[in-house]
Amino acid sequence: MRDIRKKGWFWVENELIDRTDLSFEVKSMYMILARFADAEGKCFPSVEKLAEIIGKDKRTVIRYMKKLEEKGLIEKKRRFNQTNIYYLKNVALNSDKIDNDKNDSDIVVTSLDDTGVTSDSDKNVNLKKHNEKNTIKNTQYNIKEKSKKEKTKSKIEDFVNKLEKSDEYKALILEYIKYRKEIKKTIKTIAPINKLLKDFPDSERLSEAIEIAKEREWTGLEPEWVENYKNTKNGGNSNAKGVRYNKTEGRKNKAGERKPNYDIEF
Repeated sequence: MRDIRKKGWFWVENELIDRTDLSFEVKSMYMILARFADAEGKCFPSVEKLAEIIGKDKRTVIRYMKKLEEKGLIEKKRRFNQTNIYYLKNVALNSDKIDNDKNDSDIVVTSLDDTGVTSDSDKNVNLKKHNEKNTIKNTQYNIKEKSKKEKTKSKIEDFVNKLEKSDEYKALILEYIKYRKEIKKTIKTIAPINKLLKDFPDSERLSEAIEIAKEREWTGLEPEWVENYKNTKNGGNSNAKGVRYNKTEGRKNKAGERKPNYDIEF
């Protein structure tokens, strides 16, 4: 799908409509990006503008964009203090990738040659037993891990619910916990929660910080990051230092939270 600079219209590939692994909302987001794209498939609309067009909040827009990235439909290039650049990719499903993503247990064996097993029936039986044994082990491990995660989640949520804070404040913390899970940086201890209580003691400051973190896709929160971002966005003094999160080169603090590197601009 590309806007080919013909006034008033652009065209859509049939493959986008036919794909069953994408929701209608995600497909619509791709169409909107194509509306802004040039002949090379490049566009740079702001999150605010996209939210206005689809009638949703910025968090929803970011979620749809992440899904498009995960599916390989767009590539995002970050720019400091400017809107991101998005490059639209081919919407056709990659059948090779789909096949490679399948587990061995999902592959249908039509002959012994497919498995590399000789015609010896004993070897075929042993292979079947081996696969069944691995399946049982994997199932047991998954159940154990799921139980462990559920206990951790329950412990953290209980801690939040027992805080001597307003319902609004506690709801914001739970919202932040959910956001961290969505970006694959799940909070596993109460240490990050205690830090939020210390650094952002009231609902107004915490709400503002969480909104900025989601917009910038931070995996942690520091008061100075928020202030630096606000200063640069509002055209602060020339000595204000901008902070940008570098997802691939982050480092961890004592609490085990990943902190962004600092790209400093004067």
